[in-house]
Amino acid sequence: MSKASLKLGLVRNWLLVVGVLALLVSITLWTRSFMSKGNAPSKLTITAGSSLGQRHLLAELLANELSQASTPPIKLRVASCSGSVDALSQVDQGKLDLALVQGGLLMARYTNLRQVCALHVEPLHLLVRAELADDVCSNLSTLRGHTINLSTLGSGTHALALEVLRFADLHPITPKRHDGFIAQELPYEQLLHIKDRTALPDAVFTVSSLPSPIARHLINVMNYRLVPIPFSHAFSLDGLRRAEAQRIHKPGTVSQLAGVNQLHVYQVQIPAYTYSVNPPVPEAPIATLGTRLLLVVNKDTPIKSVDSILAA
Repeated sequence: MSKASLKLGLVRNWLLVVGVLALLVSITLWTRSFMSKGNAPSKLTITAGSSLGQRHLLAELLANELSQASTPPIKLRVASCSGSVDALSQVDQGKLDLALVQGGLLMARYTNLRQVCALHVEPLHLLVRAELADDVCSNLSTLRGHTINLSTLGSGTHALALEVLRFADLHPITPKRHDGFIAQELPYEQLLHIKDRTALPDAVFTVSSLPSPIARHLINVMNYRLVPIPFSHAFSLDGLRRAEAQRIHKPGTVSQLAGVNQLHVYQVQIPAYTYSVNPPVPEAPIATLGTRLLLVVNKDTPIKSVDSILAA
């Protein structure tokens, strides 16, 4: 072999080695870039209603867990809104990715929603001024003529409270109805900031995971009492009756029930000592009704993120 041929072979080998090295470097850089993107934190937004509610705290705990334990990590921003109905609408429209919402609400019109899981039952609290509590315990109709706070329009509490009062034949006062109750729609923030007890409503409804911050405030600071709602089974049976009547008159439709599905309302108790140990509040378990806490997502929320959320 001539010297010229030898030199040409060496050059070719050197170029081949350089080419292979360049290819390996390119593959390494591309892989690192891909892996970096794959492990980049997902950014999602969740709402759980009012920032003063117990659900909001649960959402914050979930966000903290996801930031530490999920792989890849998920940055979950917790936003507040007026309530479950508002939350369902925002997730359906893609303004939010996820929501912790009150169950028992009709969701058929939200076509972009997906229910991920059902959690514990949240009880409906009925809190009444202490001086009215005994009468209301004996007969709910004694609330006629009194102010009842239903929570904000757009909240699940508002929808469920109205249905419970309707079942008890209690209705808001209107220009055509004068024998009902005076409806109020004060948010939690306003209830907590009212210092003058006489400016508060006579009765307050709230659906909450236990313990409810607003219930604790009204009981321990403003001298309110928890009142039982003992007709949960009858309330659900009424849902069956109404759904059947709706089916007969309009086959193939679902009863609207003012936005509440009574068939998804359950019997539940608020345990003794939930809001105070000395004195015990309540002294004994309080019978009421409640709905399951649901986690819902927009249909376009990444499946891997949903898996991580379920694992957390």
